[in-house]
Amino acid sequence: TFCEICFGAGDERQFLRYHRKFSALPFLDTPQKGHMEIARMGFGLRSKGYKPFIADLTIALTAIVHETTLLTDDRDFIPYQKLFGLRLA
Repeated sequence: TFCEICFGAGDERQFLRYHRKFSALPFLDTPQKGHMEIARMGFGLRSKGYKPFIADLTIALTAIVHETTLLTDDRDFIPYQKLFGLRLA
């Protein structure tokens, strides 16, 4: 999520502001062997007509593995909730 937020900055000043603000938060480790599960989740979503993004798949899997709730207003995560049990707030 940190990478996605910083990547979306409109300019250097905003990038640095995002970096300062969000780098102080705790980070969850992405599962080391998550590549196969990310591929499986992506395939499952695509087979149901969704167009998942790798970043979203990685964020969702990390939240699921760590049994935590994802705070987001991104509606792209709703299928993850329905199909994989991702908890959303």
